[in-house]
Amino acid sequence: MKLLPLQQAITRRRVLRFNILLGLLVFFVSFYIIATGDFSSYSQSKSEVGMYNMAAIGGLLYSAFFWMYCMLSKPFWFPFGKSKKD
Repeated sequence: MKLLPLQQAITRRRVLRFNILLGLLVFFVSFYIIATGDFSSYSQSKSEVGMYNMAAIGGLLYSAFFWMYCMLSKPFWFPFGKSKKD
């Protein structure tokens, strides 16, 4: 990875953090629907809860992927210091 200018690095970090929040939002909405769902029949609830479980797991995996990408690539975008040659 190449070293980015400060403004571009901050913008990229914001986009990655927005993706993390988006994944968590999907998880919490799915969990809320599962917890408060009112289903007319058992078979309908079983199929819909399965779908919402997959959405919740997908949201968590999506957030985890972008969090790892953000953390592992941060040293390349925001170096702690430059080495001086004496």
